[in-house]
Amino acid sequence: MTPFELRPLAIGELLDRVFTIYRRHLSTFVGIMVVPSLFNLALALCMLILQHLNGGMLFQPPSPESNFNPEDFIKPVMQIMGVTIVFLLIYWVAYMLALGAATTVVADIYAGREVGIGTAYGKARGQIGRLLLLAVLWIAVIVGPGVVFIAVGAGLAAAWRSPILFALVMIFGMIGFLIATVVLFLRYAVSAPTLMLERVSAWGAMRRSAALTRGFLGRVFLVFLVASLMAYTAIMLLQMPFTLASAIAGKTTNAGFWLDLIGAVAGTIGHTLTAPVLVIGVGVLYYDLRVRKEALDLQVMMSALDTPGDGLTLPPPSPVIPR
Repeated sequence: MTPFELRPLAIGELLDRVFTIYRRHLSTFVGIMVVPSLFNLALALCMLILQHLNGGMLFQPPSPESNFNPEDFIKPVMQIMGVTIVFLLIYWVAYMLALGAATTVVADIYAGREVGIGTAYGKARGQIGRLLLLAVLWIAVIVGPGVVFIAVGAGLAAAWRSPILFALVMIFGMIGFLIATVVLFLRYAVSAPTLMLERVSAWGAMRRSAALTRGFLGRVFLVFLVASLMAYTAIMLLQMPFTLASAIAGKTTNAGFWLDLIGAVAGTIGHTLTAPVLVIGVGVLYYDLRVRKEALDLQVMMSALDTPGDGLTLPPPSPVIPR
C-alpha cells in the first residue's frame, strides 16, 4: 500500500481522507467493530426477552383493582439491571479492545503496511490494561465532576425546600453539565491513539490529548458531528421503522416483541457499519494535530533519510507538549 502523505489538512481534506480510508478498508474496520457490536446486540436482546417474559408489568401501571405486589415489579427490574451491568462491562472491554485494534490499523495504513484484523487485535490485547484504565479515567474526568456538581446543587436546593430553586438548579446544572461534558470529551478525543502509538500511560495519554487538541476543538467537533450524524441516520433508517411499528402493534404483543428484535438486529448492523468512521476520524486527527503542533511530517522525512525503506516510524513527541 502507498502511505498517506503527512501534511496539514484543511477540514474538507481531513474528512475526505477519513472516508477514503473507510471506503478502501471497510471490511477490515467492520470486522474489528463487529466484536463489540455483538455484545451490544446480546444486551439488547436479553433486555427485550426479559421485558417480554414479564408481560406488560414494565409498560403499564397497575390498576387499582389488581392485587399489585411490589416484589413482582422489583424482581424483573433487578434482573434487567443485573443483565445490563454485566453486558455493559463486557461491551466496554470489547469496545476498548476494538478501539485499540482499529487505531493500530489506521497507523498501519498511514505507514503503507499490510492491514490484518488478527494482528491488530493482538497489538490491542497487549495494551488492554492501559486501555481499560483510560476508559475509567474518561468516565471519572469527563462525567464525574458534572454528576457531583448536579448532586450537590440538587441537595442544597432540596435542603432549602424551594421547588423553584430546585428546578432552576436542575435546569442550569444540566445545561452546564452537557456543555462541560462535550468540551471535555473533545479535549481528550485523541487519548486512545496517543496511548496505542506512543506507549504512554493512560493519564499521560489524556494530558497529551489535551495539549494536542488545544486550539483545535472546533476541528475535533466537526469530525465527531459527521460521525454522529452518520450513526443516527443509520439508526433512523434501519431501526426506527421497526420501533414505530412495534409501538403501534403494542409492546406487550408477540408482534411488537418480534418487531423490536428485528429492529435491534438492524440497528446493530447500522452501528457496525458506521462506528469505524469515528475511530478512523480520531486516528486521522491525531496525525493532523501532530503535524500542526510538532512538525511530524518534517520529523518523519528526516527519519526516512536516515533509514530509507523503513516505512513510517513515529518519532518521539515534542518535549514542549507534555507526555
